[in-house]
Amino acid sequence: MTPNPFVSTDDAAFLGWLKRSSFNVFDWNYVTLPGNKGVVLESYTDADKVSLSGIGYAYAIFTIAAEEAYISAEDAKGRVKPCSNRQLDQNWFDGSGGWHGFPHHYFKKDGSYYWADVSTIDWAICAAGIRVAKQYYSNDAEIVSMAETLLARPDWSAALAADDKIAMGFNGLNGAMNNYRWALAFSEETELVYLEAVASGDLPASIFETIVREKKSGFYPSWFGAGFTYNWLQLWTGPIEPYKTNSIAAFHNDASTSLSAFGRPLMGLTACSTVKEARPKGFLNWGHVYQQPGRLR
Repeated sequence: MTPNPFVSTDDAAFLGWLKRSSFNVFDWNYVTLPGNKGVVLESYTDADKVSLSGIGYAYAIFTIAAEEAYISAEDAKGRVKPCSNRQLDQNWFDGSGGWHGFPHHYFKKDGSYYWADVSTIDWAICAAGIRVAKQYYSNDAEIVSMAETLLARPDWSAALAADDKIAMGFNGLNGAMNNYRWALAFSEETELVYLEAVASGDLPASIFETIVREKKSGFYPSWFGAGFTYNWLQLWTGPIEPYKTNSIAAFHNDASTSLSAFGRPLMGLTACSTVKEARPKGFLNWGHVYQQPGRLR
């Protein structure tokens, strides 16, 4: 079956379609496992690959889906608990499912790691989703207990390097801290990592002072491309200063760089993948020509 393209000039209709389509990815890729466990697959093209950060998004998505009546409140809770059970059943300390209380970046449906890498940002994203579920189901003692148990597992002090910056992750085979650090420049991922580390109670709030924020080309650059970081920042803050002016300057720089490199004023040079070429009719080839330090793609 060839689906019909969505066509509408109405903003509300477009946002509604986008929201429902986003939920469908998590709905269609949810898998029920034995023992009251469940996961959301990273992609329909891989029947065994599960993303840690994707599970975090799933926790939040299912609560939103219940609010939007895409699924019933009972069904939403019936997915949050199995996903929590899957994570609770993993060992995040001995290398089988993670190290230092941090789970592997990718894992299989059976809970074992997909490939050996532990990422602090992917845990921070997952933890954010767990916190959403914990708050949303604050009257459900079982979900609250599961959430608190999971959130208490990571030892953030083990991720604190000698320069008082948080490591991007650990070697999944032996648990050794890698050589890459967060806080070398502004990024929303840096903020997520540091916020979760402080929220966990393991590190003091003074750790925020180690985040580097220095202007370059008239704005505060992100560790990642402007289209990635500042789009998300504006969604959270709205057009308020000084973020608005900084984002505009970043986008202009992004567009001018794309214009000189590709002949088109494109924006959105994102983490892990950049525009390789602009093809006819506006299609872009997002060739994996950039490897983010500490994150394999």
